Amino acid sequence: MTEKEFIEENSEKWKELESLLEKSGQDPERIHELFVKVSSDLSYARTFYTNRSVRLYLNNLTQSVYDKLTKKKVKFSIKPVTDFFSHILPIEIYKARKSLLISFLIFSAAVLIGAFSSSKNPDFLALVVGERYVEMTEENINKGDPMAVYKDSSQEDMFFRITINNIRVSFLAFVLGFFFGIGTIFVLVSNGIMLGAFQYFFYSKGLFLTSFLTIWIHGTIEISAIIIAGGAGLLLGKGVALPKTYKRSTSMQLSAISAMRIILGAIPLFIIAGMFESFVTRLTEMPTFMKVLIIGGSLCFVLFMWVFYPYYYVNSRKFDIEDHQIMPVPDEEKKSERVGFRNIQENFVLTVQDIKRFGASIFNSVIFPSFLVFAVSIWYYLHAQNIATLVNGVFVDLKPSSGIWLLVVFIINFVWLKSLYHYQQTDITWFGFMRKFFLRVLPISIVLVLPFYFFGLQAVYLFLIFPLQIFCIWAVELIEDTKESYLQKLAHAIRFSYKRYFSFLIENLLTLLCFGLIYLIFWSLGSFFLEKILEWHKILPFTQLNGLFYSFLTFFLAGLLTIPFSFYFFANTYHSLLCKFKGLDLIKQYEDFGNHSTVLEV
Repeated sequence: MTEKEFIEENSEKWKELESLLEKSGQDPERIHELFVKVSSDLSYARTFYTNRSVRLYLNNLTQSVYDKLTKKKVKFSIKPVTDFFSHILPIEIYKARKSLLISFLIFSAAVLIGAFSSSKNPDFLALVVGERYVEMTEENINKGDPMAVYKDSSQEDMFFRITINNIRVSFLAFVLGFFFGIGTIFVLVSNGIMLGAFQYFFYSKGLFLTSFLTIWIHGTIEISAIIIAGGAGLLLGKGVALPKTYKRSTSMQLSAISAMRIILGAIPLFIIAGMFESFVTRLTEMPTFMKVLIIGGSLCFVLFMWVFYPYYYVNSRKFDIEDHQIMPVPDEEKKSERVGFRNIQENFVLTVQDIKRFGASIFNSVIFPSFLVFAVSIWYYLHAQNIATLVNGVFVDLKPSSGIWLLVVFIINFVWLKSLYHYQQTDITWFGFMRKFFLRVLPISIVLVLPFYFFGLQAVYLFLIFPLQIFCIWAVELIEDTKESYLQKLAHAIRFSYKRYFSFLIENLLTLLCFGLIYLIFWSLGSFFLEKILEWHKILPFTQLNGLFYSFLTFFLAGLLTIPFSFYFFANTYHSLLCKFKGLDLIKQYEDFGNHSTVLEV
């Protein structure tokens, strides 16, 4: 091929690369693609056109890529979030439409069962919601304000309490899908029966329309969220029960990714429902047309986002849905490389692989023995308490002077270190690594525990404001041998985190979801029986203390198990984003391209 033919054949992509480098808003992925092609052209030119100008031109062009990438500034963007709700979520909803429909049918059937049971047995409602709640509702009806229950608490208190409860119920419906979907069906049926019995109760009092126009102001979105979570749980159960041609673990992993995407998409519904129930439902004197407008608008919103738009989006674009199936990562891909841009799905899969590789070691050598030490310490602390330390059966807080907080700091520090040790994958021994980095990582554990020290277990809500990835990025930076101080590395972690806040948003939600799911599994499946066992064996002198003992253990264990997952997830995402926004993978390719000492010419 002559030099002229070579130029004519490839000049378009060279010009496109030049144009991209001149633009203020650059496309890293396209630059990456063109850089590889231009590098190949440079190699060809160096071989066949040694003393020609085209070789110098291509050499300067690749040098420009290198210079641009090292100086690149990235603007704040919410594109990952908009892409999720406008593209990823509709496709996942469409793929899971059968599971969502089955969830709706199960819940609807349960509502009818609840209403029919109440019609045959007037005491049925008391069996499902408790006699005290029924008595309180009847008292409100006699006072002429049947919906007074929604006015009892302050608006802000109700918002947080109701939102967390909605998320708890929905996540429970989702996580119990691991048990072949049976647990999900139980949650859908129990909540449906409760709703049906509750609505029939008001119908029997001649207050159906009043209750309907009040309850469904928030109930339209709240019940929709529960049904959606049930659909995600059934999808998860399907992956466990029917693996098809995949291994069961692989099938479960793929269905879990799709199900978690659906759950993440439903989180705004939990928040909206909590806002309506806390701030709007209590306005019982609101005009009827306003109530109808809110209920109708909520229904239209849910139907549009979760029925019509996914169907329209997939069919109007003529997608082959098979092209959008989540593909398993080959078994031979064992190591998560730092250099290389990956999307959230790939980072999640690599995180699962990290947990498979290192999870047993972290649990056996750090988490399990630390948990036993914590259990003995908290038992000793609670055993020394008396009933006067309880307020309405709820323990106020661990005393700062108890020494347990110091123990928690050291336990968390060991879990961080063990996770870092495996992620670093160096030849240094575990004890050598611990001796070198124990004090470096200790500030992270202290900062992580301080909110709980001052605010109690409710401090977990603070992490919605102070994102978790800051601690993980700080940890990654602390074990790097650089001249920056602790505070400088912390400042870098905070800047990087908030600059790419929306890039980490789904990872944050998944981490909180992981913690919530682990806690719910321990709490919902074991609390009743284990609390009874503790009470029967008189582990602690008071019934309330036995419940608190189990609550502390489940909360602490869920937190310990979440740390490795969150660390690997955020560390993989952090290195991936560094490659995307700083072009580290391109720089590495550039430096590794051929004999790089002769590529960069002066």
